[in-house]
Amino acid sequence: MTRSETLFQAAQLVMPGGVNSPVRACRAVGTYPRFLSEGKGSRVTDVDGNEYIDLICSWGPLILGHCHQAVEEACAQYQIPCKRTSPQCPTSTQRVYEAAQGMEGDLFVCVNGDEPLIDPGLIDQVVPASPEGFFAANLMAPIHSPAEAVDETNIKVVADGAGNALF
Repeated sequence: MTRSETLFQAAQLVMPGGVNSPVRACRAVGTYPRFLSEGKGSRVTDVDGNEYIDLICSWGPLILGHCHQAVEEACAQYQIPCKRTSPQCPTSTQRVYEAAQGMEGDLFVCVNGDEPLIDPGLIDQVVPASPEGFFAANLMAPIHSPAEAVDETNIKVVADGAGNALF
């Protein structure tokens, strides 16, 4: 069994479909999602060391490819730190945690999917006044229509009666 298959099996125990993206459609073509550990330009490498050409471009947001030199140069120009993480970090939370090690800062934010569109005031509501140690939180909003419920680009969160995310 590959490392991607092992990670996918573990992910299915805590998240419907095992992933929070349209990659769930892999089942329809008889395969499983690959867990990617690295990307450069148009090429990505999975946790098993297999290299692929990323024809999907991460479902749209990576129009310049992975680790594009012009983006890294622009960040350097404005003194925005860029840090690559190790292949041992299969989730964005793990990548943020690893990248934050050895960096100065009180708060590190991981932005995924449509999160750049979130009102900054909502972020202020979920972050404690003085977080101790490592803190992670997710924002969520109710689904208002059947179209939103079946939209594969809409990340779904299951919550308990008190509104706490279960995964």
